[in-house]
Amino acid sequence: MFDYESAIMEKFGNNGAWAVATMYHGVCVGLWDGQGLKFHAQAEYDPDCVTETRVFNAGAELRLVRIDGRVISRYADDEGKDIFDTAYLMYGTDIAEQTGDWTRLTEQRGGGLYFPKRLEFEKDRPVALWLKIRHYLQYNPVAVAANAQTGKPALETADYRYLGFAQGVERNPESENYGKAMREVRL
Repeated sequence: MFDYESAIMEKFGNNGAWAVATMYHGVCVGLWDGQGLKFHAQAEYDPDCVTETRVFNAGAELRLVRIDGRVISRYADDEGKDIFDTAYLMYGTDIAEQTGDWTRLTEQRGGGLYFPKRLEFEKDRPVALWLKIRHYLQYNPVAVAANAQTGKPALETADYRYLGFAQGVERNPESENYGKAMREVRL
């Protein structure tokens, strides 16, 4: 079996990082604390069912993907790259419970997600947890449909990585404040 923690230690050492594990039956959010991966005891994390693990902080990401019984990895940092950032709304608008440093987010339709930090929230306002993503751009030298007449290279996303999490309260896409006024959730 692949030794995830040795691969993570090689890239992040004792530096803290977020961890997102995608499994056949769900997703777990946890932490790398320099000693190992930490997921909530009730989060149903099962290393035998992991298809992808992303360990990341503001500076870099290690992506480990299991394919046909083997694990391939990709390490990405920002050095010398053209970038732009976006944020995607995570699952869970209600705080079901906060125990220790963990917050359990739920939706009215069911299910839940354990998040490894205590989140701040305003009474009677939904919680909005955002996943911050950094996109890496490249120019494709082959002119494609949109640029065929000009002969200019096409701009495209070459890769992306997770950056971290942010919290905000605006969820309505019609609002001018949608995705704004977010504050970083610190490791």
